[in-house]
Amino acid sequence: MHDEWGAWIEHDGKGCRPIGNYVHTVTFSRCESYLIAGSECQAAGEDPNGEGSAWVWDTDPPSQFCVKRYRI
Repeated sequence: MHDEWGAWIEHDGKGCRPIGNYVHTVTFSRCESYLIAGSECQAAGEDPNGEGSAWVWDTDPPSQFCVKRYRI
């Protein structure tokens, strides 16, 4: 399946740009996930570009749970 993925995109922490796309993410703690971008926030009734989202780095350095890179 890895041949079907696009190139890795280094995330800048400024929000969830690929909302609605199926993505492969890697967090700062090296945890990998396969999910619909933004769905984890939307299921909880939150904005995927809001505070507390793994796509938004609201601390420096970013939390270990924040998305470091992803591919679509």
